Amino acid sequence: MTHKLTGEDRTLMSHYARQVRDGTLRDDAGQREVLKALDGVRVYLERPSSKALRRQDSPNGLYIWGDVGRGKTMVMDLFFAQAGLVEKRRAHFDAFMRDLHAARHAAHGDGHADAVGVAVRRIAGGIRLLALDELQVRDSADSTLLRRVFADLFAAGVTIVATSNTPPSELYRADAKRDVFQPLIDLLSTRLIVHHLGGPVDYRLRAGEAKRNYFFPNDARARAALNRI
Repeated sequence: MTHKLTGEDRTLMSHYARQVRDGTLRDDAGQREVLKALDGVRVYLERPSSKALRRQDSPNGLYIWGDVGRGKTMVMDLFFAQAGLVEKRRAHFDAFMRDLHAARHAAHGDGHADAVGVAVRRIAGGIRLLALDELQVRDSADSTLLRRVFADLFAAGVTIVATSNTPPSELYRADAKRDVFQPLIDLLSTRLIVHHLGGPVDYRLRAGEAKRNYFFPNDARARAALNRI
């Protein structure tokens, strides 16, 4: 559960520390480092004149990467919930891509010459913060499209916070030509501050330690239990 920051509870770190004290979270040095960086983004976004203060070539957010289960989504969601602005959107990256492709096809069908630009305005127009969970690039076409989309968002002053299982330099597919992906890699590496969230603990496994993780035989009772999970 989250609540808005007031009074003495002024930072994401103080909110995190309270959840550690009450046993909701386990203290993790890597998560604390990322939260400090996210708090800087939060403070920036809450300044009324933040869009005017940023230079066109300055960083526009954070790219948080690390192995699965390290808390990337948790810290991003904590930041997103506490960011004191209404012009924001949080989406799983796959859902964002579905919306993007649908908006682009609709714009093309409407006869717009720049269908990508229209699509970006339709799905992200008016927002100042875009949080994308589990960013990944599956093919060369998506890489080329995303290079344009992110460039448009950065030019519009949108702050992006993204999580991924890989650093920007490893977003390209092993069987593809790296030079096709390089423009997107360069853009993300220069316009987002890259943070590695490491650590030895996979919190997905800790959360499931006390839960049954298999069912036998494959009958109606087993299927009902899986549906509940």
